[in-house]
Order: sequence, then structure tokens, then C-alpha cells
Amino acid sequence: MGYQNTFQGIGATVGALLVSGLLAIFNWRLAFAIYLISVPILFLNWRYVPNVNYAPQKSQASPAHLDVKMAKSAKWAFGYYFGILFCLMVAT
Repeated sequence: MGYQNTFQGIGATVGALLVSGLLAIFNWRLAFAIYLISVPILFLNWRYVPNVNYAPQKSQASPAHLDVKMAKSAKWAFGYYFGILFCLMVAT
């Protein structure tokens, strides 16, 4: 997720700079041309990203990975860190 967030931030910054450049050089209507960059991205996604089909698997009555119980201290720690992260994200 670190790389994904980094490249999303870089993409948003570059997109904002391109739009501001289009606004400075041309009129406001041409600023919407930034959306044309999605056309090659759509083509590349269609061409190179495989289609993944998730077929339901036959499972046992109670899979072992679903029987795992969280300890009470782990639940408190999760809630604590979730609260801190929520406050940080709201404050920024």
C-alpha cells in the first residue's frame, strides 16, 4: 500500500501541474483535456491486465483459518491504533 499511495500522490501532483499549465497557456475549456490521459491507460489496462475469475471452491465444514480467535488484548490494541489513525487522518 505504500507504493500505491506514493504513486497516487505523485499522479495527483503531476495532474494538477498539467491542468494548471493548460490553464495558463490555453483557456479553461482545454483544461478538461487532462482526462484524455485516461484513454491510453484504459487501453493498456484492457490489453495487459489479465481477467481474474474467482470460482467458488469447495470448502470443508469449518476451515481452520476461520477458527482463529483474537485475544482481548489484541482487540484493544486494534481499537487503540484504529482510533489514533482515524484522528490523524481527520486532522490532516
